[in-house]
Amino acid sequence: MSLRSRVVPPLAAVVTAASLAACGGGGGGDTANKAEVPISATAASGELDTSATLTFADPFQNDTIDPAKNDSGFPTRQLNLVYDRLIGIAPSGELTPQLATKWEFTNPTTLRLTLRSGVKFQDGAPFDAAAVVKNLDRSRDLPDAGAAVSTPAEAIKDVKASGDDVVEITLKKPRYSILYDLAQNLGMMISPGSLSGSLDRTAVGAGMYKLVDFKPGVSATYERWDGYWDPDAVKLAGFVIKSIPDAQTRINALQSGQVTMSLIDESQVRDAKGASLRVSEEATVSAWTMFLNLTRGELKNEQVRQAISHAIDRKALVETLGHGHGEPAVQLFPSSYEAYSQDWPAAKYPFDVAKAKELLAAAGHPDGVEFSALILNRPLDKQLGQALQRMVEPVGIKLSLKVVEPARYSMFTDGEVDMFLGRWGGRADPADTLKSNAAKGGFINPGGGTAPDFQALMDKIDNTPTGDARVKLVQEASAIFAQRQLDIPIFARRSIFADKGCVVGFTPYMVGADEYRGVGVRKNCD
Repeated sequence: MSLRSRVVPPLAAVVTAASLAACGGGGGGDTANKAEVPISATAASGELDTSATLTFADPFQNDTIDPAKNDSGFPTRQLNLVYDRLIGIAPSGELTPQLATKWEFTNPTTLRLTLRSGVKFQDGAPFDAAAVVKNLDRSRDLPDAGAAVSTPAEAIKDVKASGDDVVEITLKKPRYSILYDLAQNLGMMISPGSLSGSLDRTAVGAGMYKLVDFKPGVSATYERWDGYWDPDAVKLAGFVIKSIPDAQTRINALQSGQVTMSLIDESQVRDAKGASLRVSEEATVSAWTMFLNLTRGELKNEQVRQAISHAIDRKALVETLGHGHGEPAVQLFPSSYEAYSQDWPAAKYPFDVAKAKELLAAAGHPDGVEFSALILNRPLDKQLGQALQRMVEPVGIKLSLKVVEPARYSMFTDGEVDMFLGRWGGRADPADTLKSNAAKGGFINPGGGTAPDFQALMDKIDNTPTGDARVKLVQEASAIFAQRQLDIPIFARRSIFADKGCVVGFTPYMVGADEYRGVGVRKNCD
C-alpha cells in the first residue's frame, strides 16, 4: 500500500493497464483452458457478454447499506458498487482519483478537494461541492454512525463549498489520514435528495451500478447505470452479491452455476483446482491475531507477551489452519506491504519453548500464567483457539477459551477478557491500523494500554503529511509494535477467489474492499 498521495490517470485506465500487464494470453476454448487465463486478464469488448449478470458468493453478511452505519470492511464491496468515493483506492492500496480529481493540504488543517465535473447521481441530481458538504455534514451529525465514519467525522471542524467544483475541509487538528478516510465509507457520496430518509435498505449514489434490491444479511442486487461518468468501467448488465457464510455451500453454488465467482477457504484450494475451477489469491492486511488488553494483569509485562509469542509455532499453523496459504507474522502487515518493517520479520520470534519459559521466569512467573481468551463461534476461529491453547500449554501458559456468538465480540472491547483471538482486515491507512490496535484511544485497544515509544511515534505520524517521511515513520512504528508484541499476530491471511474461468478484469485487493471496475464475463462461458 502506498502512503503517498499523488494524482494518477482515471481508475479505469489503471485497472486496464495493470490487467494487460498480468494477461498471459487470450480466452476461449474449454473450461480447462479458460482456467489457465489469469482472473485479472482483460478481454476485447467483442469477447464480453455485456448482457451478463455476475453473481458473487460472499461469506460476510451485511445488515445495512448505509455507508455511515456499515462499520465492517468486509461487506463494503456491496457499497462500492453503488457509491463512488471522493478518493479511490487501487488494488495495491494506493490512493487514486475518483470523484475528486486532485487534493492538497493548503495548511496542516485545511484540505482542498477539486471535484470531477459533469458527474450526476443516479437520480439525476448533480454531484457538486454542495452535495459533498451535505454528505459530510450528515456524517458529522449522525448519532448512530459507526466508528469508521464517526471517528474521522469528529475530526472535521467545518466543510465549505468554493464554487461548484472545490471543497475545503477544515480539521480541528492535523489529520493527514483524512485522505484514507475519504477513500472509505466517509467519502461515499449519497444523492442529497435521499439523505433525509433511511438508507438502511435503499441507496442512491454516483457509482457504476444501481441498487434494485437489498435483503439484509441475504443479498444485494444491482443493475448497470448507463449514466455513469466512466462508462468503460461498467462491463456487466447486473451484479448480485449473495451472503453465504458456509464455505462448502459457496463452492457447491459455484460448481452448480448458481454463482459466477466466490471467496473460498484455504482448505478448499486443492479441491477447487481438482474440479477445474480457477483459483486466484492475494496477500491482504488481514491476519489471525491475539488482540490484547494491555491494561489487564500480566499482559502489561512485555516479557510475558514475548513469551507467548515464542510459544507459538506459526509455521505449523500456516501449514495446518492455512493449508500453506499465508505467512507467519509478528506485524499486522504482510511482508509485501509498504508499511511492513524489514527490521522485524517473523524470524525474530521463532518457536522456542525454552526461550518462552526463560522469559516467563524472568517476568516472575516460573510456574506459569493464565489468561481468558474470547473466540467467536465459527469453525476456523475455534480451531485456531484450540490450536493455540495446546501450543502454549507446555510453556506454562493457560488459555481459558470463552466461545461466543459474533454479536458478543464487545466483551473484549468492553474490557471483560484478557484477549481476543480472531482476525481484522485493518484500515486503508496503515497508521490508522496501528493506532486502532495499540495506541491510546484505539477502538480495538480496550483500556488504551500502549508503549511510550510507540505512542510517541503515532503522535508524530499524525503531524506528518503523506509521503516518504510518513512511510518511514509507519515502518518504525510497526517495528516497535512487533518488538514489544503490543498485539500478537500469528499469520497473515490471503483472499482466495474461485470461478470457472469466465470472469475477466478482476484484481483482488490487498487492502480495503474489492472493487469491480472493468470487471466482465466472457461470452459462451459456463
